[in-house]
Amino acid sequence: MASQEFEYHRKPKKAEDDHWAHDLMFSNVDSKFIETLQQRIPKEIGCALAASLLVSPLVGIIDKCIVQEISGAPKFATAVGIASREMLFSPKTFYGSLAFRLTFGVYFGTYAIANLSEAFMDAQEVKGYHER
Repeated sequence: MASQEFEYHRKPKKAEDDHWAHDLMFSNVDSKFIETLQQRIPKEIGCALAASLLVSPLVGIIDKCIVQEISGAPKFATAVGIASREMLFSPKTFYGSLAFRLTFGVYFGTYAIANLSEAFMDAQEVKGYHER
């Protein structure tokens, strides 16, 4: 019954729309990667590390400011300035805080899993959009 309702509400598919997203994201070239999986894994983990290090401070500052504003502390813009100064002038305190470490861990784990699963699917030569 539920699948019939789902099918009923779906838009009709056009033949040319079947693989447009796959073609946009992945090359249709049947050549293999030059790198082996053992060469690619450290690079994928490094990319996850770099992305996490770039994103986590900003997310940490915004999270801290939102919590402070909810608790009745200074206005959001003031809190952003205070948190930014803390990051610049006392980085050991900022980067050593539990909030930053948890944020970094979540982002690093997410990016690492996404990058490694993509690498493993490339190594297994999984080409179909729905299989990926």
